[in-house]
Amino acid sequence: MGAGKQIEEAESELLSRLDGRMGALADDQRCSKTLERLVKGVPLPVFVTLATPLLRSFAALAKSPYASHVLQSVLQCVWPRLDASHDDALSKQLTSLLEEAARSVAGERGVEGAKPLASLCKDPCATHTIRSLMLCLGGFTPTGARSAATAGASAKKRKKPPPSFVREPTGAGAAADALPSAHSTPPAGFNSCLKELGMQLCHAVQSEGVRFAADTYASPVVQLLLRLAKHQRNDRLVRKTVFTTRVSLG
Repeated sequence: MGAGKQIEEAESELLSRLDGRMGALADDQRCSKTLERLVKGVPLPVFVTLATPLLRSFAALAKSPYASHVLQSVLQCVWPRLDASHDDALSKQLTSLLEEAARSVAGERGVEGAKPLASLCKDPCATHTIRSLMLCLGGFTPTGARSAATAGASAKKRKKPPPSFVREPTGAGAAADALPSAHSTPPAGFNSCLKELGMQLCHAVQSEGVRFAADTYASPVVQLLLRLAKHQRNDRLVRKTVFTTRVSLG
C-alpha cells in the first residue's frame, strides 16, 4: 500500500471518529488544544470538513473558554488556505461557511440558534472570536488573541475610555492595535457580512450607550470596526461608527 493511500485511509478514519462530535470536543478542556493543532495541520478537504460543524455553531461556541480558541485557530487558517487553494469548489464552500457564521452572529432572521451580537461582544471569550471573524471578513489573517484575563486586567487600570477611542492609535500602542500587514481581497459576500456586522454594532452602541461603547470587551470590537471601515474606505460606516460612539460617550 502506497503512502498516499495510507494517508487517505488515516484521514477517513479520523473524520469518521470525529463525525458529529466536533462541537462537544471543542468545548472540552482536554480535547480543545488537540483540535487547535489539528485544524492547522490537515489538508484543505479535511480542514473544510472539520471546520463545517464549528462554523455552523459559531454563535453557540464563541462564548466557550475552550471552543472559542478552536474557532480562532480555524479563522487563522482561512486566508492561508484560500490563498493556496486550487480547488474552486472547496474554496467556495469555505467562504460560504464563513458568511453563514457571520449571519448567525448578526442574528439575521431565519438563522437557527442565532445569538445577539451585543451579548457576544461583551463576553470575555467571544470578544476575541468576533474580532477574528471580522478580520477574516476584511481579508486579514487574525493573530493570536490576548487572554481574557490579560484584557480584563488592562481595562481595570483605566476608569474611562482612552481619548483615542474613535481615532487611529498613535504612539507606542499603535503597532499592537494596527491591522495585520498581510491582506487578501475578500469576496463581495464577505464585504456584505462585515457591513451588516458593522451596522449591528452601531445599533448596539445606540441602544446601550456608554454601557456598550466603554465596555471592557465590547470597546475593542468597535475600535476594530472603525479600522476595518477606514481600510475599506467605507466613509458612511466610518461616520456612523464615530458619530454613534461619540454620542454614547457624551
